[in-house]
Amino acid sequence: MLRLKPDPYLVRTAVEQLDVDAGRCVFVGDSATDVEAGRAVGVRVIGLAKTPQRGQELLDAGAVALIER
Repeated sequence: MLRLKPDPYLVRTAVEQLDVDAGRCVFVGDSATDVEAGRAVGVRVIGLAKTPQRGQELLDAGAVALIER
């Protein structure tokens, strides 16, 4: 079965492979679905925003910070 974001399966699997608490992890994503997937697992998400509009979308979705590159 193919599991795409916002299904948190891939993020959850990465956290489990790291064998650390999700709250100690950071995920960098460039879409609102990335933010949703990270937040569903308890990972902080930094948004990669190439435009101001995308930055606002990522913040609205719950990104804790933004980077441009």
